[in-house]
Amino acid sequence: MPACFPLDCRSHMTMTTTNVAYPWWQEAVIYQVYLPSFADSNGDGIGDLPGVTSRLAYLAELGVTALWVSPFFTSPQADNGYDISDYYDVDPRYGTLNDIDMLVTQAHAHGMRLIIDMVANHTSTEHPWFKEALASPAGSPARDRYIFLDGRGDGHTEAPNNWTSMFSESAWTRPAGDTQWYLHSFSDKQADLNWHNTEVKAEFRRIMQFWIARGVDGFRMDAAMCMMKRANFTDTAPTDTDDPLLHQPGILGLHREFRSFMNEYPEHCLIGEVLANDQRQVLDYVGPDKLHQVFAFNYQYAYWNRTALQNTITQSLQSTNVGSMPIWVTSSHDQVRHVSRLGLTVPGYLPGGLGPMSEQPSWSLGQARARAMICMTAFLPGALCLYYGEELGLPDHTQLEDRYRKDPRFQPSQYNGRDGSRIPMPWDSNAPAFGFSTQTDTWLPQPSCYHHYAVDRQQHWAGSMLTLYRQLLALRKQFQLARHPLQWLPTLRNDVLMACCGGLVLAINFGHTSVRLPTKGTIVARSHPHIALRNGMLPGNAAIWLRLEQQ
Repeated sequence: MPACFPLDCRSHMTMTTTNVAYPWWQEAVIYQVYLPSFADSNGDGIGDLPGVTSRLAYLAELGVTALWVSPFFTSPQADNGYDISDYYDVDPRYGTLNDIDMLVTQAHAHGMRLIIDMVANHTSTEHPWFKEALASPAGSPARDRYIFLDGRGDGHTEAPNNWTSMFSESAWTRPAGDTQWYLHSFSDKQADLNWHNTEVKAEFRRIMQFWIARGVDGFRMDAAMCMMKRANFTDTAPTDTDDPLLHQPGILGLHREFRSFMNEYPEHCLIGEVLANDQRQVLDYVGPDKLHQVFAFNYQYAYWNRTALQNTITQSLQSTNVGSMPIWVTSSHDQVRHVSRLGLTVPGYLPGGLGPMSEQPSWSLGQARARAMICMTAFLPGALCLYYGEELGLPDHTQLEDRYRKDPRFQPSQYNGRDGSRIPMPWDSNAPAFGFSTQTDTWLPQPSCYHHYAVDRQQHWAGSMLTLYRQLLALRKQFQLARHPLQWLPTLRNDVLMACCGGLVLAINFGHTSVRLPTKGTIVARSHPHIALRNGMLPGNAAIWLRLEQQ
């Protein structure tokens, strides 16, 4: 059987100079800390800031260079902190301002930057501004900070238009006794701000300055594509090609204003949460005068096959044309964990989540593919973002009962919600709550299977997922893979992807049967310890890094 790529592929392996100054965010290993689920320091069953600080040594050993911490600001918690009522303080359930200061100091001492969420599309309806708006008349400056419109029909009892929110309900809510309705792209507890208002812009500059002064290194702009709306507020029609709440005119100009402000702080970055069906539209948001980076969500949603992933990677790498680098992401707090997604018959985008009535993932298939996936992700140029616990191979809690669900998007028998991917982290297999908390009644219940994934069971096991992540991230740093260009190599099989970067070759087999590879390379890394390339054969759903021998 012939080799599936040519042995002279060294001719493709050009190198670039890596001794140039690189902004830290372009090659960062970001770790997303979903705060209520990472580590609980006070035994109330909810993760908190001191809990994160207590685990920094673990993250440093993993190879993390930046933390992204989910919202810790004062909030009624209608959407797990993405409904903020005070941007200048810490919610008591998560700690105090002193606790965030300590986290910043200790993260820096461990060689990590700190990125925080900037939720600027909306505030909580408990925010003082919104309360003032409700107490003020139509047309007042207080109402102009938000988006209020008169209702339609007699008595203004009908919504201003037919727009729907991201949570599949009307995007408008009428306060009791009012003739006007306010807009909310998400839940009715999250009122959209008016980003044409100069007072809103000035306030968020103050908020960002406040956190920069406390040592924060960057901001993740939540819902960055939502902050401008269709200007004339007309009804949507079935023939519309755009969403009135997404990617509207003026949005790129707004992010240029943010970037102009951030240029005063050249060691700090703006990272955008930007979703679109067309990756070219996502890339419009980055550039020297716009956001520094965006997440490559198309990589997270891609199907498990060579064509889908190769095209996705190629599209995302186009951001390098404007001086940006992708942030590769495979799991997040809004989606099914990739180890579960990859264990499905058709592993693609799952907007409804997984629940007891869903197809249940194959454990062995999901684990094998997740191991191969990190071999590919760690190989790619740019930054990468790990979701807490993915280094343990944590699956979704697919059997979570309805009575425990907290996600405001949960709808029985229709939408399972996002809670299954937000389960508390297992640290110690023999401790209450698997070491997450001294309280067994955690804010979301852990499945019993998390016992097998706990850090203490993987810490010193050479074949564990945790060990694999540590090895790959160390090699990524050693070979400076984040800085080198990626070049695709030709193959003779549709289920095999080959690439070279930084003097190494990646081979990944998306199929279920073994394929033959050249045998003259030295294995640098492999998705599973048992892979030995006996007779030059790479197993299905597996990956390796090779250094080819000179001929």
